[in-house]
Amino acid sequence: MNEIRKVSVVMSTYNGESKGYLKEQLNSIINQNYPIYEIIIQDDGSTDKTFDLLSDYAKKYPLIKLYRNEKNLGCGNSFVSAWNKATGDYIVVSDDDDVWLPTKIETLSNIIGDKMLAIGQSKVIEGNNFDKYILGYKWGKRNPKKATIEKLLFYNCVGGGLEMMFNKKILSIINEIESENLIVPDYLLALIAYYNKSVAITEEITQYCRINPLSTSGKQFQYVEINEKWRKIKGYKILYSNYCLIIGKKSPFIANHFEKIYQVMKVLHKRIPTDTSKELLSFVLSMKNQTFFSYIRSSLLCFSMRKNIFESSKWNLKKYLNALSFVYRYWYDHRYDC
Repeated sequence: MNEIRKVSVVMSTYNGESKGYLKEQLNSIINQNYPIYEIIIQDDGSTDKTFDLLSDYAKKYPLIKLYRNEKNLGCGNSFVSAWNKATGDYIVVSDDDDVWLPTKIETLSNIIGDKMLAIGQSKVIEGNNFDKYILGYKWGKRNPKKATIEKLLFYNCVGGGLEMMFNKKILSIINEIESENLIVPDYLLALIAYYNKSVAITEEITQYCRINPLSTSGKQFQYVEINEKWRKIKGYKILYSNYCLIIGKKSPFIANHFEKIYQVMKVLHKRIPTDTSKELLSFVLSMKNQTFFSYIRSSLLCFSMRKNIFESSKWNLKKYLNALSFVYRYWYDHRYDC
């Protein structure tokens, strides 16, 4: 018989009542077939009736411990704050608009062992259409089985926080990160666990993941108008991107993304310094700086890490060039300021 673990479920909500699925998610947590040690729910300054709904549930279920932020902290900071209130040995992350299968906690508890992080499989749905879905490991570029720390520097190729259970000891690393604006929680957990090669994965379905335009995962980046003179030029984006590269004009999105990752990698490198961690830290810093010389350095480092970034068993000239130009294409694709 597997050991019964002290599992805390931690949810951070923001206007969850308006999304229309909060009750369904709460019920799916309460109806787990695995004994839950506690349910921590922290509301991040909702402006709708979310806190009233949560208060009703907290009165009915003593297992629920309810908190409310005095001001909106943002997704990453609110979750970390809530995680630190948990007293269980393991934490299961919960969004406010998904649905868990009754066996979710049991499944993750059975596979985590001595690993930092356990990841389950999702059925990705829209609204209440449970019959039409995409498996989470086949959604976009996400596949935790093929993820590496090198890939994670560019994008979250692992999945959502709702799929995760983690050992609370990981918080000792998170709490060392000096940042007022932490990267989103699932990405944060993935960076730490994959860096330490401490991840357990199952293909067993553990939840339904909703794509909701009102949630953090459903939001899209908005392009910002640049000077009208650029828009009169055919192919202006590539010209504008080259211009920015030459003069060292930063893309706010890229700078913000790699600044958040830099704060994480700095702590990881300090804890376990290796040649690899030094290379990763140098790469992230170069990507963040976005000067012409940092672009050259980033491209060379990307090329040296190519085997852990690109899935290829045989390398030819085209693939070598692809690896060498990948940083430029990433910068070009993520210039959301034009």
